[in-house]
Amino acid sequence: MKRILSRMGLCLVLAALIVLAAGCSEKYYNGAVSILDVTDTERAKLRDASEEVAKVLQIGTRENLLGLLPDEHTEEQAQAVSDGWDKWEEICAQYGEVTGYETKEIFLYHYMGAVMSEYSFGDTVICADMFYTSNFNLVYLDFYKSAKSAEAEYSLPEGLTEREVIVGEGTGYELGGTLTYPTDGTDLPVVVLIHGVGNNTRDEDALNTKMFRDLANGLAKQGIAVLRYDKRTFAYPEAQTLTDVSTLTIDFIAVEDAVRAVELARGLEMADPDRIWLAGHDLGALILPRIDEQADTAGFVLMNTTSRKWSDVAYDQLMRYGMNGMETDNVRYLKPLISGEYKSVQDIEKLDEEELSTVMLSQYGYFWKDLNSRDYPAEYAASGKPVLVMQGGADYQILPDPDFNGWKEILAGKANAQCKLYDGLNHMMMKVEGPYTDVTKQYQRPLKVDGQVISDIAAFVNAGTGK
Repeated sequence: MKRILSRMGLCLVLAALIVLAAGCSEKYYNGAVSILDVTDTERAKLRDASEEVAKVLQIGTRENLLGLLPDEHTEEQAQAVSDGWDKWEEICAQYGEVTGYETKEIFLYHYMGAVMSEYSFGDTVICADMFYTSNFNLVYLDFYKSAKSAEAEYSLPEGLTEREVIVGEGTGYELGGTLTYPTDGTDLPVVVLIHGVGNNTRDEDALNTKMFRDLANGLAKQGIAVLRYDKRTFAYPEAQTLTDVSTLTIDFIAVEDAVRAVELARGLEMADPDRIWLAGHDLGALILPRIDEQADTAGFVLMNTTSRKWSDVAYDQLMRYGMNGMETDNVRYLKPLISGEYKSVQDIEKLDEEELSTVMLSQYGYFWKDLNSRDYPAEYAASGKPVLVMQGGADYQILPDPDFNGWKEILAGKANAQCKLYDGLNHMMMKVEGPYTDVTKQYQRPLKVDGQVISDIAAFVNAGTGK
């Protein structure tokens, strides 16, 4: 899924317009965790340090590895390194001898030296995360299976069938999709998955995670058919470069195809046409009432979406972490520019056609005028249909406070609504593992959607459909 980097995209595009000051190296830091570049000297020393770790792992002992800690270290640092050794022993016991080693990335994470390496065991690749002090002493070590190896082991769960379908067949924007359902299932409820921001695939993959595939498999195992499909802006990237940008509304980008997906789901031979549900993620969850206006579904599942205006979220993310790691001169230029764009979006009804044809907060003004023309949380509050709002407690993109707490206030006292917070789950509804929390590198691990989330959606859908 490309959406997780979309907020950064605006900053990068704007930064490209700036003439950088010669020799400027000072970085902007806003209190959030940052990924920063290293100097050539730091890179060389961190590479040497990681290669020393590789040598110890292959021919040394636990004591040798602990000897790479700084003289003055915390108990937590020693435990992290020791735990890394325990994992390494388990890996070697399972996969045998190392057949290859490669350093993949070197950077600064919150001003600590960070190295990401890969160890090959035949066809299996194991990744390593390492942290170092400013003196290049090891203070953290962890391992996980690479996404490539995890994907090679993937197979459709037993008892399920996958079928390729076309959403919008015969229209100008046919979209490839996948239907997943219990083999031989009949009269099934169907969940149609609606993407978040960005040019998303049917799996809504974020780096090495596949949220929508996980949901499809998990829900199908609990007796629910699931339809997922490629987003129009993924399948037809040229659709975003239309001459008439006034057509690039949320209807064009998302709603039209979602309605077509529901129509397809309603006509499936194994489906109960009266039990079609919408499950949206991120921006896709916010706009479900707009889809339902034409599709008339059974109810809604919202995963990690805001109770505010989406433009508030876009601005907040850019200001909160979107500029971290940039040159300070660039940030001085960008901050007032982004604030000006935000003000324009807030005053969108006052803008003329020329102004609406400009990009604001990474979208054309016409998009914001269309999207902000409705109060979606109020529409949920007024709806009598079942609503389940789900929020990851470790989501750094959509926040428990104010985004989720806003939903609790808006839907308070509604018998048809439930709001659930999941401690430790990120924006993709996956348990955060490893050291990277408030940065997109957490999605480099091939994590899976939490089982409780899947069970809760299944229970909600089945309860709402008389099962």
